[in-house]
Amino acid sequence: MMARNDVATMGKHSEEKGLYSHITGVILAGGLSKRYGQNKAFLEFDGIRLVDRVTAEMKNIFRHVILITNEKDHYEYLRLPTFEDLIKGLGPIGGIYTGLMSISDQAGFFVACDMPFIN
Repeated sequence: MMARNDVATMGKHSEEKGLYSHITGVILAGGLSKRYGQNKAFLEFDGIRLVDRVTAEMKNIFRHVILITNEKDHYEYLRLPTFEDLIKGLGPIGGIYTGLMSISDQAGFFVACDMPFIN
């Protein structure tokens, strides 16, 4: 159970750069893209890869941002802490579980890597 003070601080930004410091932004990039046929994270929308746009937006909101993927080498250029699924084959719930087990902040804010309109 959260104390009132914890709930009160949930919406407050860090003094440093106005970023949330007690919530980790977690980007899920583990999809197999079976239905689409290619990795959607690297598709471009308005000339920007989907995963690049999501990463930039998350970095504008959270001091800590991590990436959950089973293809770490494809995402090295993002320079984010990257974690592989702790339990393989569970789909998005496996990525959420891995994210929860990997963050040290009070909470996590989870998004998929292929959400171009996040802001």
